[in-house]
Amino acid sequence: MSPTRYLVQRADRLGDVILVLPVIEQLRTYDPTAHIAVLTSSIGSRLLNNVPSIDQVIIVEDDSWSYYRSLIKRVKDDSFDVYISLWNHPRWAWFGKLCNIKCRIGDSTNISLTWLYTRTIRQHWEDITRHQIEFNTDLLRPLGITPQLKPAQIPVNPDSKSAVQQRLKKTLDPSLPLVVIFTATGGTNFPIPPDAVKSFCEKLMALKGFNIVLLGQGDAQNWLPDQLLRSKQVLNWVNDTTFDELIATISLADYYIGPDTGPTHFASFMGKPMIFFSSMKPNAPSRWGSLSPYLRIIREEYHCPYLCVKGCHPSECFSFCTGQRLYDEFCEIVHQVNQQEAKSLAQTRNSHLKHTFRVLYIARSSQEFDQGCTVCKSFQKEGFQTFVYHLPRCSIFELPQLCRWVVTHNINIIQGRVPRYLILAIQLYMGIVCQYIKPIFVQLPLQPFIKLSDYFDVYQKQWATHR
Repeated sequence: MSPTRYLVQRADRLGDVILVLPVIEQLRTYDPTAHIAVLTSSIGSRLLNNVPSIDQVIIVEDDSWSYYRSLIKRVKDDSFDVYISLWNHPRWAWFGKLCNIKCRIGDSTNISLTWLYTRTIRQHWEDITRHQIEFNTDLLRPLGITPQLKPAQIPVNPDSKSAVQQRLKKTLDPSLPLVVIFTATGGTNFPIPPDAVKSFCEKLMALKGFNIVLLGQGDAQNWLPDQLLRSKQVLNWVNDTTFDELIATISLADYYIGPDTGPTHFASFMGKPMIFFSSMKPNAPSRWGSLSPYLRIIREEYHCPYLCVKGCHPSECFSFCTGQRLYDEFCEIVHQVNQQEAKSLAQTRNSHLKHTFRVLYIARSSQEFDQGCTVCKSFQKEGFQTFVYHLPRCSIFELPQLCRWVVTHNINIIQGRVPRYLILAIQLYMGIVCQYIKPIFVQLPLQPFIKLSDYFDVYQKQWATHR
């Protein structure tokens, strides 16, 4: 009997492709003799070509319709048995059907595309408590595979690793721990502010106990002072590594600092102790966060004067990320590593939720307001952001101010005794006007005797009910 031939599709950005690796590993474990092919982008192929669990990489090299037709013909000739479409783009939803693949698995969220699949999974994208890996591996369920939330192995080219080690030894003291800082993103997020990186490097150099390597793309020469560029503790490898050398350098790091982008997911899967800069409001750490057992997240609900939801103004919005903030978080990570205080996956997920959930508690009386303020202060000490709004009289005229609070503080949970019409109005505003995830409603008072972890359980269950 010939092995089953699977085609997994994720023809997207590098960060999205990395999060497909758990799907490949779990599929290989389920069917060790299978032929597994992946349809991916050019940037994705740089990673996937080195993954031992993958038998074939098909690269999407062109967006033209003529190339698309030729690709259909080529894939049709390969006679795949199962098509798993992880990116529910119309072009790729049609692809499996046009290639005459009998079993086609995809997301049923877009009703206009559902009929193109033979097996579907309803992906509840509005549920911000679920990691992208969970959404990806859910599409294995029609095959009888129980999905798992766990990282996958990142392939490291041994020749590139050896070359990087030689380059490091030429300048840096090999006895010192290596701190890798990634200074760029692929365009869907924002990098750590350059002034913060510069200030952090200066503070770390003063300790004389760490080596620093800067990675990424861009113009680091323009914002790094000569003192740093000439230092024997700092290597500026911005625009100066191949793709394989980039992965190899991250694999050699003792600590990693970076924004929400592809290389940061490499470091996450490798379990590197890290500082994760989660800047944009729509990109929740619970969806894209690092799975490293040693993790600090830098994220704040900045008071944006433009009331932006999708857009950001880095010079104004990200002022909370300073060199001192990076340094303080780094000291915490070093302490955790020295004390071997590794977090379990459950603890890491709770850290994601703490930096994702944003609660607006609406108090209807002075007593509720005072009690809510007391509870919020205790939660703030634990690093959990909650806000109290006094609403003694319910009126539609309060709606503009409530919406302003929801947008400004990135609120995704509204709690308290609130009229249903106000909740619906806020949800409509966030969903239609802002085109953002609508906040859920929890009709529960803030009580000082209920633990934060218990509230997290309530919020997660409410999100599950909401979907």
